[in-house]
Amino acid sequence: METDTVGANQKGAIGEALVFGGRIVPDPIEDKIQSFVRDMYPLAEDTPIRVSHGSADHFKLSTDNAGTLSTETDGSFIAKAIPDVHEDQIERRPDGSIKNKWNLETVIHFPVEVKSGKHAELERDQREVLEAISEADSMRHPMVVRIRTDKLPEKYEISLRMI
Repeated sequence: METDTVGANQKGAIGEALVFGGRIVPDPIEDKIQSFVRDMYPLAEDTPIRVSHGSADHFKLSTDNAGTLSTETDGSFIAKAIPDVHEDQIERRPDGSIKNKWNLETVIHFPVEVKSGKHAELERDQREVLEAISEADSMRHPMVVRIRTDKLPEKYEISLRMI
């Protein structure tokens, strides 16, 4: 058997597969998003925050000198929650679950850049575009997910940062 080195692009692909592969949102990401939504948005009492996979986003930013910067994220997550303004409209089943959540939920987007390896950093365009999105008054909150793969195949390390 022969061996080969794992390049930066392959490490990136492995990190993206760990974050977006499969049908389940990794627990640390789901926990971080739910905590962020609870802290940032007034929600209806005793209502869940559902987190799911979204698709990659393409963003374009106009600069001061009439130029443009653009980036396409590696993927995204979506959080659905019921704002407190809909508190009086919630209908509950006998078991306490919400009957009519689909027409009451707000959708909050989390564009994601995945970085794998010790030296992986946001590129200048990525950083500037994602910072501009973060500063805009919108329901988009970019995040960077950093993956360490040196303990695979048993486990991997994940750290999260909101931009």
